[in-house]
Amino acid sequence: MELEYPDLVINVTRGLVAEFIVAQALNAADGVRIAWAPFDLRTPKPRRIKVEVKSAAYLQSWSQDDFSTIKFDIEKTTPLDEKKGGYRGKPRRAAKIYVFALLKEKEKSNVDPLRLDQWEFYVVPTATLNNRKRSQQSITLNSLKSEKEKLKVQTVDFFGLKDAVKKAASIKTAP
Repeated sequence: MELEYPDLVINVTRGLVAEFIVAQALNAADGVRIAWAPFDLRTPKPRRIKVEVKSAAYLQSWSQDDFSTIKFDIEKTTPLDEKKGGYRGKPRRAAKIYVFALLKEKEKSNVDPLRLDQWEFYVVPTATLNNRKRSQQSITLNSLKSEKEKLKVQTVDFFGLKDAVKKAASIKTAP
């Protein structure tokens, strides 16, 4: 059976492309992705930083009257107990760092998720999200960029991702 993914802009496929791009930037594309894992990537030794990747785009595969509102899911999840089966424990965010990947192209005829220059990345320590007073289910692009929220967000391109993740992992925040 042959699988085809002709549309890289569609949400599910775009998310996988974003994860792959981030994995490449972090030198973390070294094995098979476990779809039910509590985080998406782990950087190579010695740090082994757990990273969650979330993607969004202004353009969708379907017809649109206007650009999509950029919003990322940050809801805590219940961990999978592989030994006993099922989901057990208190909902949490298992990754140390979140990378919000925005496919920023706004011209439908030009959108190409394989072009690195069409992506913008926002790197945030998970502790910053946990300490946030506003929604714990999602975060908008406006909130990520807001000076009022005082989030420790780094906005980078593909080439700045590795350093931004290392820097964010070293930030000390209150529990």
